[in-house]
Amino acid sequence: MVVKLIGSSFLKVIRMSTKRLYLIILMLVIGCQQAGIGTNTPAFGANATNEARTEAKPDEQLEINKNALLEGPSEQIRIKAATVMLGSENPLARAVLLDALKQTKNSAARMAVCKALIQARASNGEIKNKEDFIQPLLGVFATEIAEEAQLAAEATLIFKYEKIGESLEDITTDASKPVKTRLNAIQALKRQPDMEATIRLIRLVDDPEKQVAAEAEEALHFLGIPVGENYWTREQNIIELRSKGKDEFLRDWLIHQEALLREMRTKLNSWQKRYLTELGKRYDGISDDTVRGKFLAEHLGNSEAITKLWALEKVSQWRKGTNPKLPPELEPILVNLISDPDRDVRLKTATLLSLMVHLNSAQQLLAQLEVEPDEQVKVELLDALGGACSNALKTSPVTISPEIRKQALEWAAKYLSDEDAGKARKGTEVMRKLLEPEGLKPEELDVYLALLVKRYNQQEKKPDGALRGELLSAMAGLCAQGSAGKAKAATLFGPLFIEALRDETAFVRETAVDGLIYIDKASALKRLRKDIFINDPSEILRKKLIELAGSDGGKEDLTWLAEKIGSNSESGPAWQAMLKIFNGSDSGILNEWMDKFTSQNSKSKLSDEQQKIAFLKIAEVKATGENKTNMLKSVREKLAELYKRIGQFERAAEYLDRLYKAARTAKEREAILPNLLDAYLKGSKAERAAELVRKCLEKEDLGPDSAVLDPINNYLSKPPTGADPNAVLKALSGVKLSVSRPKWQEWLKNWTDRLGKSKGAEKPKEAAKAKEK
Repeated sequence: MVVKLIGSSFLKVIRMSTKRLYLIILMLVIGCQQAGIGTNTPAFGANATNEARTEAKPDEQLEINKNALLEGPSEQIRIKAATVMLGSENPLARAVLLDALKQTKNSAARMAVCKALIQARASNGEIKNKEDFIQPLLGVFATEIAEEAQLAAEATLIFKYEKIGESLEDITTDASKPVKTRLNAIQALKRQPDMEATIRLIRLVDDPEKQVAAEAEEALHFLGIPVGENYWTREQNIIELRSKGKDEFLRDWLIHQEALLREMRTKLNSWQKRYLTELGKRYDGISDDTVRGKFLAEHLGNSEAITKLWALEKVSQWRKGTNPKLPPELEPILVNLISDPDRDVRLKTATLLSLMVHLNSAQQLLAQLEVEPDEQVKVELLDALGGACSNALKTSPVTISPEIRKQALEWAAKYLSDEDAGKARKGTEVMRKLLEPEGLKPEELDVYLALLVKRYNQQEKKPDGALRGELLSAMAGLCAQGSAGKAKAATLFGPLFIEALRDETAFVRETAVDGLIYIDKASALKRLRKDIFINDPSEILRKKLIELAGSDGGKEDLTWLAEKIGSNSESGPAWQAMLKIFNGSDSGILNEWMDKFTSQNSKSKLSDEQQKIAFLKIAEVKATGENKTNMLKSVREKLAELYKRIGQFERAAEYLDRLYKAARTAKEREAILPNLLDAYLKGSKAERAAELVRKCLEKEDLGPDSAVLDPINNYLSKPPTGADPNAVLKALSGVKLSVSRPKWQEWLKNWTDRLGKSKGAEKPKEAAKAKEK
């Protein structure tokens, strides 16, 4: 309820304030030629009537326009019909407009004619024989409908005051006329930036009719003119106004209106914020998507632009949320908004549709593009059109006719050739989207590919490297897999890519590399595998080459990739590329690089143990098979050592166990044994350690020189942080033997006593700490 009340009040204020703002803006345009309208008046909707249709005869078209004005289904169509007839040479068209102003029972037609006249003044066109409209407009002042009177008052601004002033004064001073008519005429006086109009308002303050006097006084307050306490002071004010002269009067008048305009804008912004805040609270309180969709649909159809813009922003936010699928009822509404009368609404809608390429919007986007007067909106329309066409030409259930694609390509070509870099970029991007799908004849494809080359050649010597890069990027895209014209594009653009590798602009070189890669990866790598490119100043380009080497490189790329290991940004990608190459290499290459990576005298920058492990895991796979036993042994020894170094004792034990089992001689096993036992102990594998000791004890008792004793002694003397040495001792004590091993029992007793003393020494320390607490 709160939202409804605020919304209603706000919209009422908006309508009133917007008219006042528009009035002031019109009044500020002083010194310009009187308004007019020509045949080139911009259209604000793709569905508006068009008198220039060749299939209709003049009299038939006039009838169409007349019916659109008098019975049109929307305000936009009625205004457009009035605008067309306003610029017509046919005298019957003028008669239709004059007659519409006299129709007291067709308010919509009356207001449409007034708005056409207002727009004509704003566009600085020429209205021939505009004096025809003086009496019909003055006749509208007899209306009881406030909006009609307000529009008629604004429309009278197409005349200078000397043309209409006497008539206005006659109406305002004629006591025989209805008071409402006189009050409406005062609104026209208030709008006239003329000293004589202001003087007439001052004199009307003394009119016997109180409502007329009050309306004149309010108009003077609005204009910032002193009212005066009585007739004589008002006469004195008139004398002072005349003494200023027209120029000074006009200057003061403009200063006041500018201040008033700022004040009104501030108030208007405040109302807008309050209204939109309450609207947002209501929207955020809706949890059901269906209800939210209906709420947005209602406000997208609102007559106020600010409300539609709010709703469009909510649609945009919805698309970015966790459930981006919009309710289907919103889609046709969004498409229709591209022909909205408000420029900002059209811009926001076009931007949104450029991201919603799945909608069936191509035909309406193209139609609006044909009539759109605003350049920024046109750019967004073209972008959206390119996306919609591209989507429809691929796998979408939406289809478009070849004619739409052709017209879209013509628009893209027009923007491509524009001197403005921004427009040219947009034309380039859209042309790529339209040329990628199947469906064009070879000769048509040739024409548009040649246009891209022509535009690139025009831009080649110019300083704007960004546009060259965008052009090359589009060309590269047309050489990519999936592009219908890949073969033709590769032949035509390949030499340009090669030449662009020497360009000073990094973006140009980067896109040139993309193009060469799309054409032939192997050939591109062969060309680019040179110091000048692998050490290019562009990090992006260098990373592209690293990625290319990873996917299509060979052993010849390993050396330059290895040189990048350790650099800040390229070390990781270079190492990943090397791993991919290693995965595709034979054991000989792996063996060669294993020495480089693990030798103490190696110059390799591979210091990360995890990187070495990743490499050795690949080498382990490659080392399986006949005649590779020594390599496999070396790989596993290095892996065991690396895992031990980084504290992964369990993994170290796995590899030491494999080495132990694969050992050919007792001497080899004896060398591995202490390391394996140490890994079991430190890896918290007490049972496995005990089992390993049991196997040794089955063979012989353990003397002081036994290789088994050192790892156990070291572990129990200095157990790792968090480890429980008693658990290890328990597992060792539980070893069951079939023969007596007195030396082993002595070792167990010594370790038990040592741990007992260590535990006893800890108790006083713990008691002291407890006492301190």
